Amino acid sequence: SITDGPDGNIAITPNGTGELDISKVDIDGGTIDGTAIGANATSTGAFTTVAASTSVDISGAAGLILQNDETITNATDGTVLINGTVASGTGSNVGVFQSNGDYDLTLQTGNSTTGTITITDGTNGNIAITPNGTGEIDLTTSGALDMNAAAITIDASSGVSIDASDDSNVTVTGSAKDLTLAVAGGGTQELNIQSAGTGSSAVDINASAGGVSIDAGAASNLTTSAGALTLDG
Repeated sequence: SITDGPDGNIAITPNGTGELDISKVDIDGGTIDGTAIGANATSTGAFTTVAASTSVDISGAAGLILQNDETITNATDGTVLINGTVASGTGSNVGVFQSNGDYDLTLQTGNSTTGTITITDGTNGNIAITPNGTGEIDLTTSGALDMNAAAITIDASSGVSIDASDDSNVTVTGSAKDLTLAVAGGGTQELNIQSAGTGSSAVDINASAGGVSIDAGAASNLTTSAGALTLDG
């Protein structure tokens, strides 16, 4: 029906389940189901839900804009930038970050001279913590630092220092297992055992079930600066 008068509408109304089939349509303005229609250039649309059966192609520089204006962009080929804090998990279960497939996972900064944390893929894979240059690995806690391992190896190209402000010990608990303290480089090295204690046993060497053996390859002495030195057999 064609409505009479100025600005009258033209209504095309199929019967029942009939359709309106038009082989070619040029719509230069207005809306379809509340959605804006562009003329000869792209325009905007507003939807509550978008479903795509193949893909969603976002080519604009602003990328994907989320609820609170955080964005996901791809200005550099091969890099996806998420402008905000990235959290994993449902909030009631474990969050997981993983590589895509059987590959190592590396955590690093955006600087070209960054340190890295690398989790090696596969069975018995190592976890490497590698500072850049003279950077340090700092472990700081107000509680205890608990390390459990089959073996612990510390290799240092310079010195090793362990300082404690409370009673401490280095103990080997296995039967028939030894503890060796050695300076093995040669030259004018010294192995120093020092105590600032003021008691009668400031240095206590106690073999509770065996003997004590002291071997020297050169002339030696035992010296006390005050009082007598007693050796009992």
